[in-house]
Amino acid sequence: MIQAQRWIVRVPKQDGAALVELLPYPDLQLATDGDWFWVRGQFASEPCEESDNTEPNKRLHVSLSRLLNADRFYLLHEGQLVPFRQVVPVAEMPNLVWEPFASAVQLQFPLPSLVGSPFQPVALKLVRGTSRFHTYRRQAELVVSEFEKFHGWVEHASELRMAKLQFACNNDGQVAVRGFPLPPLMGRWYSIFDSLAIPQGWHWEPAVSSETLLELLGSQPGSLTIWSDPHHLQEIHAKSFLDVTRSSVRATRRSLKLNG
Repeated sequence: MIQAQRWIVRVPKQDGAALVELLPYPDLQLATDGDWFWVRGQFASEPCEESDNTEPNKRLHVSLSRLLNADRFYLLHEGQLVPFRQVVPVAEMPNLVWEPFASAVQLQFPLPSLVGSPFQPVALKLVRGTSRFHTYRRQAELVVSEFEKFHGWVEHASELRMAKLQFACNNDGQVAVRGFPLPPLMGRWYSIFDSLAIPQGWHWEPAVSSETLLELLGSQPGSLTIWSDPHHLQEIHAKSFLDVTRSSVRATRRSLKLNG
């Protein structure tokens, strides 16, 4: 087993958008060389090994494994590059100018639209179709509709049907209902990935994991982040959701009428 002081990852520039996967990790550095991006880690031990049981290194190993078309190397003291899981050097490390990864990778986030926590400005986008992380066939677990339509459904729904649902609403008469199966309401239907909701039939690009995306967005634990269109985000805090019962919906309706 080669004991390298540093690991190196090389990614084609056309796949460089996937590098946002590594933004949550400090102490990384980035360099460019022709058609390649190079990333190196500032660690005392090799973080690319599954046998490394430290939690930060395990998370980093998973993120590195998600980079498509990436070449991973050990870097020897002599500047030689050894492919990951191999022992024979195959190339010399080129002379590169390194800079901090976080400052080298510039991102712009969509702006938040409704009440919730503020987000930093992501050059991410919603597009129709499938990705390697999810598919348009995934079931809906959230619907945003009109509260009065939701109230009408609740008045005739069975307790067993309502028991699997939660709801949150705003003063504009909109309601977000989550759970499965959802009530048959007219509105916008969403699939949920971890605690990120996106419209059914859509996915985000670049295809970073939902865990990485939520961390970049600064989403609060337990909250639901709704990406409703390519330019707007909304975060609904966990305490805003109530269990769906006739009494809770009726009380909410009275409150809305009083505030209206």
